[in-house]
Amino acid sequence: MADELKDQRIITLMTPTELEAIDEWSFANRIRSRGEAIRRLCQIGLSVAEQRQVFENTASQSVKLTLRLVQWMKDASEEKATEDDPLEIAFDMMEVVLAAGEAAGSVHGDQVIWSEQGELNAVLALAKELKKTREGARDAEGNK
Repeated sequence: MADELKDQRIITLMTPTELEAIDEWSFANRIRSRGEAIRRLCQIGLSVAEQRQVFENTASQSVKLTLRLVQWMKDASEEKATEDDPLEIAFDMMEVVLAAGEAAGSVHGDQVIWSEQGELNAVLALAKELKKTREGARDAEGNK
């Protein structure tokens, strides 16, 4: 889409509030023209629509994993035996973070916009590394 000739014109009506929001977004993202801002917002909207299911799944998985971890903590505080392993839950949580980060990256063309960009990148890098280590350990166990 980026290399295509921009020769198609559309005319649309917007409220003053919508234009103000576009102009504020444009200024915050250092985009000089309103037309370019509208194009980019449309691209982001289309990407989000494509990734919607991924976002919904990761949110759902995050809630389920958090519930498992809280239950494990409750059981541990009551000295009950539990089948869950907190390390396994942590690995599962990192996989969810990894999936969410990758989906967000595809929405913004790998320019993920998070308030804690550096921390997210560190978590994603660690999650990828631990996932490889975990898969290697499982493969080694399977070959025994």
